[in-house]
Amino acid sequence: MDHHHVWSTFSAYNTWANQKLAELFSSLDEAAANKTIVSSFPSVKLTFLHIWDAELIWLKRLQGLNPEGFPSASFEGSFEDVLREVLKNSRDFQVFVAAQDEAYFEKMITFKNLAGKQFSQPAYEMIQHCLNHSTYHRGQLVTMARQLGLKDIPATDFVYFKRQG
Repeated sequence: MDHHHVWSTFSAYNTWANQKLAELFSSLDEAAANKTIVSSFPSVKLTFLHIWDAELIWLKRLQGLNPEGFPSASFEGSFEDVLREVLKNSRDFQVFVAAQDEAYFEKMITFKNLAGKQFSQPAYEMIQHCLNHSTYHRGQLVTMARQLGLKDIPATDFVYFKRQG
């Protein structure tokens, strides 16, 4: 398996899909972004914050670091700031993955979760988990967009990313 190609492509897709949804939601004001909606996280802003938290935590672990908390724990910025941070981190994740050689993806990485429990996994499994996790929450964001009455919701399936060239 060509891990480098697979995970570089999938991390580029993740950035693209996050960008599509950031563009969709960029028209929301703070009140709409914070409106309570029944989901895993009770607002659009909190769902994007969770995506940022998870992608940043997994990126740091892939880099050999043991983060001690989520960036959202001390975040006081606007919804626009959240979108900017999500996209910046998605690009950072993509650049990091693309910079790795093939051997990196099979490398066992030992890390501690936020509760301090130690785990070891191959890098590619950590990448797969992180990107799949973001896909899951993007699906929730699409449902939230419909509940907020947003129109022209973009298709963010992997196949659309590949078809655009």
